[in-house]
Amino acid sequence: MADAVGSGKVRLLGWIHALLAGVGLAGGGFICLGLMADPQGGPALYYMGPLFVAATTVYLAPGFVGGMGLLRGWRWARILVGALSIVLLLLIPVGTLLGGFGLWVLLDRRNLPPPVPPRPAMIVRAERARILGVLAVAACVGAGFVVVIGLGFRLQGQTAPAPIDDALIPATILLVAILAATILMALAPEAQASRPFNPFTAMRRRRAWRRSSETVAEAHR
Repeated sequence: MADAVGSGKVRLLGWIHALLAGVGLAGGGFICLGLMADPQGGPALYYMGPLFVAATTVYLAPGFVGGMGLLRGWRWARILVGALSIVLLLLIPVGTLLGGFGLWVLLDRRNLPPPVPPRPAMIVRAERARILGVLAVAACVGAGFVVVIGLGFRLQGQTAPAPIDDALIPATILLVAILAATILMALAPEAQASRPFNPFTAMRRRRAWRRSSETVAEAHR
């Protein structure tokens, strides 16, 4: 569910998390791929690979999704970023500053999202599908890194680090399951639909709901 009105501090917090996590994902992935391509990079990848996978799971992937969610005005992103802010408090001193700033922004009553009117059932289903899609993409990213790093070691005739080697088969199963479910959902007919889905009608209904949300938000302000 999206907020009709966004606070400048909330958007700043969203940009901070999105940029930090995005740069971390891009930089870490580039370094790991470069070490995999280097015949002498095995020892370095032995230490860098598990650290990057752990950082991606704990903060980078959730931080990027949460930051983009705050920028888009998704309310569930406030919960995700709030949980990450509590975890960041333990990373003294930079993480403590960022986590404290995040909690201060999200808990400030002036930055709380305004109430919104009830939404049509079709929009609720669309929002739930979007959230599930974001979570599926995050799971694919994490599983993909594990599979790529683990297969890279095996193709070079080496043994991957224990965390990567142990998680290779579950990550492969998860990746295949998500991809298969996505393909089946895309090909499955809308058996329960009383009439064909009309994207233009859905767009008009969504715009009408947004205008109603903006009216309520303006009154709240």
